[in-house]
Amino acid sequence: MLPGHVDYALHQARSVKWGGLYRAFVSWRALNTDLVHDADTDTWHNVRREHSPEPPELLPREQVLLTVAETDAALATMQQRVWGELQAAWVSAQQRAAEQAARELPKTPWDAAALGRWAWANGQRLTARLMPPLAFTLTQHGAELFDLLAYYFAGDEAAFLKHGAGLGLTGLSIHKGLALLGPVGVGKTILLKTFATNPIRGYRMTTADAVESAYRAGEEGRKAQADLCGRDGRHLCIDDVCTEEAVVKDYGNPDAPMAKVLLGRYRRYQDGTLPRWATHLSSNNPLYRTPEMPPDMPSWEERYGERAVNRLEELCNIIPFVGTSRRG
Repeated sequence: MLPGHVDYALHQARSVKWGGLYRAFVSWRALNTDLVHDADTDTWHNVRREHSPEPPELLPREQVLLTVAETDAALATMQQRVWGELQAAWVSAQQRAAEQAARELPKTPWDAAALGRWAWANGQRLTARLMPPLAFTLTQHGAELFDLLAYYFAGDEAAFLKHGAGLGLTGLSIHKGLALLGPVGVGKTILLKTFATNPIRGYRMTTADAVESAYRAGEEGRKAQADLCGRDGRHLCIDDVCTEEAVVKDYGNPDAPMAKVLLGRYRRYQDGTLPRWATHLSSNNPLYRTPEMPPDMPSWEERYGERAVNRLEELCNIIPFVGTSRRG
């Protein structure tokens, strides 16, 4: 902190402490004095009642002294404020740099290597914004999926299919969207955020909870559904699918907004108004129930029904994200 920050922090702390002393004095005066009229001067005065307790000391504001603990608290608060301002300025600068880089994209088509370098730098920016900032790292499996996504978003179909086959993935298509399924904390969200603003097939990120909370009865609900189904929010990634409330009330009737969104985006793809590759998803839940699943953890089939799962498999490449949680 600069000296000016220290002086300002201590001045504010003294002002707050003096305010407390002043309020205590005003309360004492209201309870322990009478308002008496002086006929000679035609003025009113507060006259202390007999046997009243001693009034609290009210020093001039500039003479108020702070204890060591009060001084430490004031300086700690100011230090946190200064750090926050510096962090906000740094994040803003990083965002401006990213926007400038996006405006200066090369005019030649991107290959997977160039897109991978761009995505890795974007991942570093994203994790640096966390509080506290973290390094952008991936597990071995996460790094393999990073390469797979680089081939996918660069439009390198041959390399995408070959790399996917090496990971044991079948039925892949560069014309489908992506559905990353795996345990909590393995890195699905940060991987999808890393590629979200890519210059070839960018998409916006939202969460299943946001879908559920945006879905309401009446006109607002219809607008939200139209947006989420692709009319306005064409290229979309929905994170943490299956974590939202399963049912909300629509005009008093139970409804499942996420199932409607998935089926709505599939219908728009069939109508030719939404590219099939414009829908990306992530979830901790598998498509179908397995013996090792906890009893309270629903599968996609149990939550949304067989029809929605069948449409999902046609709409997206189902990509397992294996590993254990890296959060700790």
